[in-house]
Amino acid sequence: MAEEYAFVIFDSHYRPSDELEDRLAACESWLLPAIDRVASSGRIEPFDRVDIARLLGLQALRYPDRHMSQPERQSGESRLPNI
Repeated sequence: MAEEYAFVIFDSHYRPSDELEDRLAACESWLLPAIDRVASSGRIEPFDRVDIARLLGLQALRYPDRHMSQPERQSGESRLPNI
C-alpha cells in the first residue's frame, strides 16, 4: 500500500494533493528551453547539457518503472534503491 503513495503529498486533512506534481511541472518548464534549442538546432551545446541531464534525471525519478529494462519489469526487480 505504501508504494502506491510514494509520490503523493497529503494535505492537512490527509487528502491527496497536487503539490508535488505542480512542483515537478514547474521544474520541467524551467528545463524546456534547452530541449527547444536542441530540437531546433539538432545539436546539444555544452551549456544545454546540464539542463538536459537534469530533465532526464527528473523523468527517471518521476517514472522509474518506465526506465527499467524489460527483464527488470518482468521480474519486478529494480536497480533503483529503496528510499
